[in-house]
Amino acid sequence: MRAYEIASGYLQYSWRIDSHPLWYPDLVERWHERVRMPGAVSTRTTWQFPGWAVHPECTAITAIFASPYWAALAIPASDRRHRLFYQRLLAQLEVGDAPLQTMRTFDPLPRDIQEQARWGRLLNDPDWGAPSPAVDTDPACAPHGGAPIAAVP
Repeated sequence: MRAYEIASGYLQYSWRIDSHPLWYPDLVERWHERVRMPGAVSTRTTWQFPGWAVHPECTAITAIFASPYWAALAIPASDRRHRLFYQRLLAQLEVGDAPLQTMRTFDPLPRDIQEQARWGRLLNDPDWGAPSPAVDTDPACAPHGGAPIAAVP
């Protein structure tokens, strides 16, 4: 379930403020087509896509995120084997006919993967997205719930 949440957040919300990859409008158009299909539940009262419209793509990349093989392969490495992860991601989403030029096409995912990998986490880790394990909070330090303190080994 956690992998699905990561996939859903990545596909639906990660690019709302920043620029989006060249293939993203194709994905959004596919979602619009599903919503406009005859017999589809009306979504005129909201600006968000209903969950069922994005479900196929979220499910497709959830399988990648949950796989130990792909989760390990996603970590950037000097031999650039992580390109396979991103090529697989494009294939699962059925977008992106152009050759993969840069990992920045997938921002913010590569940055998130790199940050979590520094802490020993993979995409399929249940603690993905949690604060660094090297930082703990001491509730006695501040009335607002604690200030970060270094964990004692």
